[in-house]
Amino acid sequence: MNDQLLDDFRRASESILVIQQDMLRKWQRLLFSTLPCMGEQAERDKTLNERWRALAVEALNKHREMVDATYKCSNELFERALRVADAKDPDEFRHIVEDMWSQAFASLRERSESQVRDFYDMAAVVFELSRKSAPAAAPAT
Repeated sequence: MNDQLLDDFRRASESILVIQQDMLRKWQRLLFSTLPCMGEQAERDKTLNERWRALAVEALNKHREMVDATYKCSNELFERALRVADAKDPDEFRHIVEDMWSQAFASLRERSESQVRDFYDMAAVVFELSRKSAPAAAPAT
């Protein structure tokens, strides 16, 4: 039972990590596809590049925080799993395992919600920067 719990939590954490890495790759592609050609409005380009760098650093910091939180929760669950053997009766065993499951799912839910909020925040910034970097539309004739 403990092995299954830890294995399921590990797989969920790994899938979250893969999703984050895919999201960062897509943002990177978006970054390089929307930047204007060098030579046009050099000052605006410099400011835009600085904003993109800040956005990338912020995304990486949030990714690191997410990985740290995942490892912290995994360690706590592992410590609790080691205490399962100390259960004196089936009710205590059931209670310990239920607490572990609820902690694992609460942690997963919290990280997923945080990831979605971060995605919305970053997407808003990316769209804003993309809109600013797009050349001005030619007036209709």
